Amino acid sequence: MDVQQLVQALNKASVEELAALVDGLTSATLSSLNVAIREADDRDMERSIVAEVAKQVQAYGLPGVQWVVFYPDEWDDGTYFSRYPVAFCADGNAYGIEVGDIADSLITDLHGRVGSNAGFAVNPTTGECCYDDDGATLDTDMGIDRKQYKQV
Repeated sequence: MDVQQLVQALNKASVEELAALVDGLTSATLSSLNVAIREADDRDMERSIVAEVAKQVQAYGLPGVQWVVFYPDEWDDGTYFSRYPVAFCADGNAYGIEVGDIADSLITDLHGRVGSNAGFAVNPTTGECCYDDDGATLDTDMGIDRKQYKQV
C-alpha cells in the first residue's frame, strides 16, 4: 500500500477503526505520529492564514506586496500578534494595514502568546510563512531588509 492509498483508507475509517489502529502502535510510533499530526495541522493553519491575509491585502490594492509582518501587541492577559501588521511592498514602501480577526483567531491559535520581540511574516504571493520568536532572523528568513522600506 502506498502513502496515497493509506491516506484514502484513513480518511474513510471510522473512529472505532482508527482507535483499533492506534491501540496497536508502539509508544515511539505514537509519538512520531503525534508530531506529524501537529505539523500537518500547523501547515493547514498557515495555509488558512495566507489565504485570509491575501484576501485582506487585495482589498487594500497595494502595489506588489512581498511580505505582511505581524508584530507583538501587549494585552491584559499577555503578548499576542497584532491585527495591525505592516505590508512591505515592491515599491519600497511599508504600509500599515488592518487584517481584522486573523490575528485574533488563526494566528493566535497557531502561535498563542509570544515574546515582545517576536515576528510572524506571511508572503501572500508564494504562501510562505516565517516565525521568529525573538525577531533576530526574520529579515534573513524573508530575504528583505525592513529598514530599507519607507513607512507610509
